[in-house]
Amino acid sequence: MDCNTVIKQLNQIAPERLACEWDNVGLLLGERTRKVKKIVIGLELTDEVAERAVLENADMIITHHPMLFSAIKRITDETPNGRRIIKLLQNKICYYAMHTNFDASEKGMAYLAAEKLGLDCIEVLDEEVIYQDETGKECKAGIGRIGQLKHPMTLEQFAQFVKQIFGNKVLTIYASKEQMYKMIHTVSIVPGSGKEYMDASIKKGADVLITGDINHHIGLDAMDLNFPVIDAGHYRTEQIFIAYMMEYLQKKLGDEVELIAIPVRDPFQVV
Repeated sequence: MDCNTVIKQLNQIAPERLACEWDNVGLLLGERTRKVKKIVIGLELTDEVAERAVLENADMIITHHPMLFSAIKRITDETPNGRRIIKLLQNKICYYAMHTNFDASEKGMAYLAAEKLGLDCIEVLDEEVIYQDETGKECKAGIGRIGQLKHPMTLEQFAQFVKQIFGNKVLTIYASKEQMYKMIHTVSIVPGSGKEYMDASIKKGADVLITGDINHHIGLDAMDLNFPVIDAGHYRTEQIFIAYMMEYLQKKLGDEVELIAIPVRDPFQVV
């Protein structure tokens, strides 16, 4: 099996054309004709992921976040990305990223997160796009998902539920003390960084937004709008990528390719 065959399988679930204009997805390093017998899957192409791929004699790395977003002027061992690129080229390892195309795809990141929460009546939150998959079936893509809780609960109870689902030790909740007793029926979720989808969540009738990377000023806006926002973390809300890709590729590629998962780790410590 070659790299291009693997890419065709990836495009069945997350066509590259669904990516945002600013994004950089697809085969970012390597040859499409490269024979693939071992694939490393991670959320980011960190030093740990690159070193593990070399150690395992992997032929390909698949990540969610692209290592390269914009043009680079030089590739040297003086920068983290430069060192990784050199390491991958020296070891003939192909590198593929599936970012906003996987976020937006019909059964991609946002859908998986909504499903993990057990939401009913799941719909696209924003920027709905209709596309055809490889079989010609019409699919609905877009950023974020919104759905109904099977069993409504207070915001305080829901926050505890979110911690359990995504494995958070702590959560940051942008809400007043009074809002913690608000009943939550409708939930919107934008895994990763989704601070710009607060207005879309309100317009669609959500009682709360779950996302990551909420900053101080966005938090103040949420308070002023009287709209609760739960920051469950960028990594925590996207860690489902690895398990999903492992399962999907195992079904599609079978025993012909060995898959190795690199666990997600938050890039910080809570003390």
